[in-house]
Amino acid sequence: MIEEQNTKRKAILTSIQGVIQDIGEFQTVLVKRPTPLDLEKALFPCVFIHGGSETKLLDNRSVIGYETWEWRVNIEVWTKGEEDQTEDILALIHKAMFDNNSLDGNCEYCTRVGVDFWVLEPEHFWSSMIVPYTVLYRHTNGVM
Repeated sequence: MIEEQNTKRKAILTSIQGVIQDIGEFQTVLVKRPTPLDLEKALFPCVFIHGGSETKLLDNRSVIGYETWEWRVNIEVWTKGEEDQTEDILALIHKAMFDNNSLDGNCEYCTRVGVDFWVLEPEHFWSSMIVPYTVLYRHTNGVM
């Protein structure tokens, strides 16, 4: 059995989860959960946080004795309602994440790099967006 590790990546995801929960608008905020399979039973609005691709940096952002990484983290938001709430929710997420852009000291910076909106099914008033963030973080050589 693999022993669970406390890694910098897990600390970053947990910090993002805390920032989003502190907004106070969401029924569900989960890390590494899939999109809800049964949207009829989901509690809206809900957020799912996914770690994406990662690149090791070897440029002027690297520091001797540390591994430096640039990591894409996606915040997936689902809403339901006749009024499209996604723009207002995006503004809340953007401000909360901007105000804690070091994610409680777990990274050098975390910055929003875009947003992608879509309507899943207009007759049910389900809307969604993916809000990608770039996270630059470091850890000592060989110790994630």
